[in-house]
Amino acid sequence: MPKPRLGHAIVLGLAVGAVAAAGCARGGLGSGSPGDGPAAEETSGKVSMQLTVDPGVVLDALSYTITGPNAFSRSRTIDVSRASGLLFTEGVLPAGGPYTISITATSVDGTVSCAGMGTFTIVAGATVGVSVPLQCHKAKTKGSVVVDGSIDVCPNIDGIDTNPQETTVGYSVLLTSLASDADPGNTITYSWTATSGTLESPSAPATHFTCTAAGTVLVTLDVTDGICGDQLTLPVVCDNPLDSGSVQVDAGVLPGICPSIDGIEANPQETTVGHSVLLSASASSFDPGATITYAWSAPSGTFDTLTAADVHFTCTTRGLVTVTLTIADGSGCGDSLPIDVQCD
Repeated sequence: MPKPRLGHAIVLGLAVGAVAAAGCARGGLGSGSPGDGPAAEETSGKVSMQLTVDPGVVLDALSYTITGPNAFSRSRTIDVSRASGLLFTEGVLPAGGPYTISITATSVDGTVSCAGMGTFTIVAGATVGVSVPLQCHKAKTKGSVVVDGSIDVCPNIDGIDTNPQETTVGYSVLLTSLASDADPGNTITYSWTATSGTLESPSAPATHFTCTAAGTVLVTLDVTDGICGDQLTLPVVCDNPLDSGSVQVDAGVLPGICPSIDGIEANPQETTVGHSVLLSASASSFDPGATITYAWSAPSGTFDTLTAADVHFTCTTRGLVTVTLTIADGSGCGDSLPIDVQCD
């Protein structure tokens, strides 16, 4: 089926004429028809309309309404789907004016709608013409969506204290965590897991962990506010009770307190390809003698350095890039935090 063309290329030409009635000019279609007789023939005329459609344009139906003086109104719908040109005549119209003709038309596939309007005056014994161009528009197939979002600041695990960090099978250690959330209305939930052993209160901020087998056990704490969260893993050494020797705990150092990323600031957070943003990280450790190391990574883009607290990140491709910072203090535990950078 040929596709309708848009804009001013689609023109419905209406030659509207007023001619002196002759012969049997009686009441026309619709309302407002004049009466019969010679008097009506001398004071009325007819409207001849010529429909001309450009090649390749297929219209389905054409509707028009003629309104005029003395509350005159007449409407009609014509099937034009099989005609590229059509001549039709509206019945007797009383002389005078002004008359207004309003026209609408649609394409066969329903994707194009047209509308136009023109005015004319019926003069008995004379012929006048008016051209009514139709403005055609294609139906809209795309829209927009407005997203109303909110920013949630994820909770952060500030540290975990293990007392002691090493014990024997059948004995327990006390795990005490410290977590914070910048949103005061959020409730933090806790979830402890371990590669072996048992946890007394896996959903509490502090719990006793009991060794059930010899070896190093990885204990993980997850915290969340229901939207996002943080995770931290630390090792617990479980010794065999049959082994000789003793366990000595250095009371001067709090074992199991991993370094924490307090936050990352991007300035600016949105830039364009080929330009950079400054990423500034702040981190802390409960161990004053610990040396914190930094490692930056991203799926695309470049860094001026990967091992500093403050780095410049340059966008190389368009889109949202998630940059991740991982820190460690050399004791086997650390922290990581992502931040999004918009590259336009």
